[in-house]
Amino acid sequence: MLFFYTAFGIAVLLFGKSDRMKAVGKISIVPAIFGISEPLIFGLPVLLNPIIALPWIICPIINFSLGYFLTSIGLVARYAGVTVFNFPMIATGLVNGSISIAFMEIGLCILDVIIFMPFIRALDKKYQLEKAESEQEA
Repeated sequence: MLFFYTAFGIAVLLFGKSDRMKAVGKISIVPAIFGISEPLIFGLPVLLNPIIALPWIICPIINFSLGYFLTSIGLVARYAGVTVFNFPMIATGLVNGSISIAFMEIGLCILDVIIFMPFIRALDKKYQLEKAESEQEA
């Protein structure tokens, strides 16, 4: 699950063009790598944000479904059941017993970035319009 926060931080950092998104992306990428999502959640904000709500719900469902499917067909090794918090995504796969788990985490992280991309761009356009409106008022 840690790669979900990492993917969200990467998407904000790569696709955010407004000053607000750039600042949140720079501040939140390192904590996101270690599974700490508070800078992202409170920096954008994510809570009660309809633009971000959809990928925030869909990505974990897709990650779980694909992880379960890849494990059930034997393409990815089974998890050892080690729960390690605040540990980078590749390291958690290795701790859980296999390099295939680490590769799956990387693949799911890339998929999550792709899923988040259009939503981050839409939110970024909203922030740019808000900034332009505030500059016109001033």
